[in-house]
Amino acid sequence: MKTICKKEYNEILELLKFIPSYDYFKIPDEKIEFFKTFSIKDYDFKIEDINNPNVSREAYAIYTSLYRDYIANDEEKSRIDEILLLNQKKKHQKYDSKEIFENKNIEKSENLIEKKNISFIQKIINKIKNIFK
Repeated sequence: MKTICKKEYNEILELLKFIPSYDYFKIPDEKIEFFKTFSIKDYDFKIEDINNPNVSREAYAIYTSLYRDYIANDEEKSRIDEILLLNQKKKHQKYDSKEIFENKNIEKSENLIEKKNISFIQKIINKIKNIFK
């Protein structure tokens, strides 16, 4: 798994500015402080359009986890879990080695290269012939 860079924490903090305050306060202070502590102070990240935020996949994953764990109701949690499970199955199916090799129609051939059995004397004669050509 990829290590989370500190700039993703800046993106999370920026995303959290757009949620309602009653949802924001559901997230433990320790989590918010963690993001603030390990974020990059010089990195100025702003979301201009909340409908099309330009955040990384890692930031989306962290935000989804925060939303599921602290903000979502039971129905939303089960729906998020279903979606995550479905995505995990699709990814597993896409990269499953058994599926990859079972779907290939490869003809098995025992004699891929023909080996000629030439005697030692015939090899010497062929060498001599090649020299005089």
